[in-house]
Amino acid sequence: MYVIDITLGHGGLFNWLIEAAGTVRIRRRFAGGQVYVNVYSKDKLDQLHDFVGESEWVPLANNVEKLHYGAEKEGLGQFLKEVLQMDLASAQGASQLAAIFVKASAWEDNGRRRGMAFRRKQSEWQAALMAYYSTRLQQQTGIAAGYSDEEGEAEAEQLYFDLDSAFDVNQHPSPSSNA
Repeated sequence: MYVIDITLGHGGLFNWLIEAAGTVRIRRRFAGGQVYVNVYSKDKLDQLHDFVGESEWVPLANNVEKLHYGAEKEGLGQFLKEVLQMDLASAQGASQLAAIFVKASAWEDNGRRRGMAFRRKQSEWQAALMAYYSTRLQQQTGIAAGYSDEEGEAEAEQLYFDLDSAFDVNQHPSPSSNA
């Protein structure tokens, strides 16, 4: 069941879930209304988490044009695209992944909206993400992770399709941004 979350920098809304095996799925809605699902396997997330642990601070580095032309500096998005051989949309999903990992306390961020960078806080990421996911699920649906009845699934779908109204516009930037 997907939960709603928000990116760190521009307040972009997205949905995500983590499967028992550690795969993370992120759903984003683009300005034209298209919905895209990024799928990150546990193996790729292990490699990304190790990469973040190798440096003091790792930049977000997910500019779509720079990624497309292979000109992006070393960082999360560039690592996803160039090293892990993921597509451009998945590499740009570094914003959503970073938000999840930071909010789960697996990573910490430098607190900047521009020039974001991240470093590893915990050696194990999967348990931290599972705990954070369970908390988000409980907050949004009132049910614990692992519960899947028809009513709960319908509520999760409704949460996704009501993304624009899910957050108070006065408290958060416009949800039209996906970064």
